Amino acid sequence: MPTKPYETQHPSGLQPLAAPYKVRYERNLVLLVDPNGGKYWRMNYRYGGKQKTMSLGVFPDVTLEQAISFRDAASAILKEGRDPMAERKEAKARRAKPNSRTLRFALSEQGLLDIQTPAAHIRLSPAQTEALIEFLASQNRWTVDRTDDDHAAD
Repeated sequence: MPTKPYETQHPSGLQPLAAPYKVRYERNLVLLVDPNGGKYWRMNYRYGGKQKTMSLGVFPDVTLEQAISFRDAASAILKEGRDPMAERKEAKARRAKPNSRTLRFALSEQGLLDIQTPAAHIRLSPAQTEALIEFLASQNRWTVDRTDDDHAAD
């Protein structure tokens, strides 16, 4: 894939060609220009003796200034002896964990109860919803409030 040096040309002025090409910016920052017109920020670096490429975003959603800032943050992580891509994956996994145990309940006006978990989506009919309410109430550990908070003042 051909690489062109940065010639004080802003990324918005780069036009797609028949084949993808890279435009080098300062210190390992590269803009990949695809034939379909997509422009993708990348950072090339070495970690653990291997050449790696980290995605920094898509132009114009990520500006040149933001891409430089992201590159600088990743370089700081590298200087500390850590892999910035591994750090990103770990942070993403930490953000996803709290949601992995989330339950969402929604009761429609027709009496359908939707229960959403990370693994499944369950819809109970009005009869099943009523049976579940009666079961929970019979356990003496649950209180079932049948008032509608949105319409309580009506």
